[in-house]
Amino acid sequence: MSGTPEGNSKKSDALFNRIVGDRLKNIRLSKKSTQTELAEAIGVTFQQIQKYEKGRNQISLKKMLMMCKALDIHYRYFCNCILDDLDRHNAAQSNSIITQEKDYVKQCS
Repeated sequence: MSGTPEGNSKKSDALFNRIVGDRLKNIRLSKKSTQTELAEAIGVTFQQIQKYEKGRNQISLKKMLMMCKALDIHYRYFCNCILDDLDRHNAAQSNSIITQEKDYVKQCS
């Protein structure tokens, strides 16, 4: 039932988790921190960090704040990066839909 609100919500959640995870990984790597070091700093396993970075598990606010502290970044920076990534994704999706609509109109002409 992908057309239902629940289906869209699950897709949206999965996309959000992947974007957060990608951003977390980029920041962690830029700070030259390993998954193990970050995991120890926030009290989880390195496997849990892997799941966060791959978007398989959602990061709680508490863990996100702990990660920001461990990586020495302000939580607003992390959130703004995520919002920028979401905006870029949404713009790309919109451009794709517009291109598809233009192609369809050309085919119908």
